[in-house]
Amino acid sequence: MSDSIYQAIMGIIGATSDSSFAPLSFGCTYYKCASVDTEAKTWSGYKAVFDSGTGTWSFESDATEGLTYTSVMPIVGSIYSADALARIQSLYQGEPSGLIFRAPLASDLVDIVGGVQGESWGTAPVYGAIDGKDCVTTNGTGIKFTFDSAGLFEDIWSPRTIMLWFRKTGGSGWRQIYSPADSINIREATSTVHYGKYEQESTVSISNNVWYHHAFTVTENNIKWYIDGVLKTNNTSWIPDGLLTYFSLATWSGVVGESPGGAWSGQIADVRIYNRVLDAAEIQQIYAS
Repeated sequence: MSDSIYQAIMGIIGATSDSSFAPLSFGCTYYKCASVDTEAKTWSGYKAVFDSGTGTWSFESDATEGLTYTSVMPIVGSIYSADALARIQSLYQGEPSGLIFRAPLASDLVDIVGGVQGESWGTAPVYGAIDGKDCVTTNGTGIKFTFDSAGLFEDIWSPRTIMLWFRKTGGSGWRQIYSPADSINIREATSTVHYGKYEQESTVSISNNVWYHHAFTVTENNIKWYIDGVLKTNNTSWIPDGLLTYFSLATWSGVVGESPGGAWSGQIADVRIYNRVLDAAEIQQIYAS
């Protein structure tokens, strides 16, 4: 995610008290939401104004009409950066439909689409851009997103696409990139990355300090695995053995506080889940962009 889009998202304050309002960025214009038109995707709001003499903020008495929003709908009474609500659309423009989860991992463990809050344990995750890509660096870190109460995966074996970027910096032996279920593991050993459970159903060679794009599509009896937009395996005999209630990164353990087994040494970026199987052209499009 670009810095400008990240700043736009961070411009959403969500404050509910006039007296406690303080802008996250003086480069944005803030409004307290007065009304929302969901059909037109517009809203009205009372503009926040700053009195430099007293050092305090207040809101205009007349509402400004025609403010726009995209993927995040304003809530009446809450305070927002108008720029943020209008600019978040650039996260989705030209991209495939069906995105239900996206954790950019640029500065925190927040899913900016489905609203799921991740948690970490072990070594603290470190955020920052590497080779121009916003990411989280993990080395002895466990990260977990729990879905069983989020409504994302009522039936995991409905069509899904899971994707992310990963970059290895070191370590030896089995190192887990992510584990969306006990029956699916994406992990690395020495200079190869493996898809499968404990059987190695497909292997791809990788190098240190290089970004790779991973995409994984799943239906009831078919799994396809792509690396850098290229199909690497097509398994039509796979049988699921459970529902997906959590998604762990950088470890094969889904138990918070448990030693992060097989902890990933490197970076992970832009985790996404779609509620349908993306085709090869769509996956290639996201990889190329």
